[in-house]
Amino acid sequence: MHITTVSFNLSLKENHLPFFKQAILDLDGLDHRIYNNKINVPEGDGQTLHRYPPIQYRVLDGYATLWALNEGALQLEEDLKTRKLSSIFWRGQVLPLQLIRHFRYDSAKAEYLGPDQFVTYRLSNYLPLSNHTGGNRKQSTHQEYEQAQGFADKIEILERIITSHLLLFSYAAGWALQKEQRLTAKIMDLKDISSGVYKKEDAQKQKYFKKFDLEVAINARLPEGIALGNQVALGYGVLQGREEAS
Repeated sequence: MHITTVSFNLSLKENHLPFFKQAILDLDGLDHRIYNNKINVPEGDGQTLHRYPPIQYRVLDGYATLWALNEGALQLEEDLKTRKLSSIFWRGQVLPLQLIRHFRYDSAKAEYLGPDQFVTYRLSNYLPLSNHTGGNRKQSTHQEYEQAQGFADKIEILERIITSHLLLFSYAAGWALQKEQRLTAKIMDLKDISSGVYKKEDAQKQKYFKKFDLEVAINARLPEGIALGNQVALGYGVLQGREEAS
């Protein structure tokens, strides 16, 4: 898989990521199908694309950053070459953008390790829960978690959701798992629970759910910096490797 990470000379706080995203989307000549998981229409709210975002907006070491996977990485590299990302309109004026980091990894791999070998990761600002129902689901994951009787039941729910988010990533990354290869997530430590927000341009439409910082063991070796969960396009749920364990 292809992964590209670029940081610009724009100091940024995480709560300003929606504004950075919009400033990028306001640039002429960008393919919004790649830079945004929503197709805008002249009238109405537009159509949301339910997929793993090929380009994600993050803060890295205090600077505005784009992280891109596969088709997103290829498009981002092309747009950098053609200088479509040379400036943005920021706080009432044109701001020239300069790259301070450009990391390109064209042979990133995810490797299934088997049922008994695990790597421990730090999963930061993870938003696993949503209020969506439908299909065979009568309860949302938010309702299921809140109605769980004990902490062990809540942990089991989170581990199941992490595994489902790993599967969604595998589809987006083109990582073909065999039938007998079953991903497993085991929560090793719970560092923090706080309030996360599903950011909207309209503050009245913002939704708040629990946000988790976790150490989780996964029976796969994964590329550094992938993101899992909801709202990964805005910097939530970044996964960083720590150590291997049997």
